[in-house]
Amino acid sequence: MSEVWKAAIATTLGALGIFIVLALLGKAPAASVDPAVTVTPCGPIRAMTEGLLTGFGEVPVASGSLGNGRAMLMTRNEKTGSWTMLSIAPPDLACMIGSGDRFRLINPAEKGV
Repeated sequence: MSEVWKAAIATTLGALGIFIVLALLGKAPAASVDPAVTVTPCGPIRAMTEGLLTGFGEVPVASGSLGNGRAMLMTRNEKTGSWTMLSIAPPDLACMIGSGDRFRLINPAEKGV
């Protein structure tokens, strides 16, 4: 396992541990936490997409290039409207860059969109 993977896994596990402790103390961060101090969940692409499928019922629905060799992958759950956007870096690292709910496809012909 490369040093980059070890560091990414250690960072993710450390952040998860802190979040669990805070949650148990009733001090879990709110949705308005300063993004500059949050930790981005990262992992192997397959593990991240399988986790989104089993945990949230989300499947890949869109992808695109972000430049600099990186790609974007968007997953969503059609029934619940949950969605997640992943940044993909070669060779096999996916990091969550956004998530939410009420996902819907926009029809460009719709007025007021």
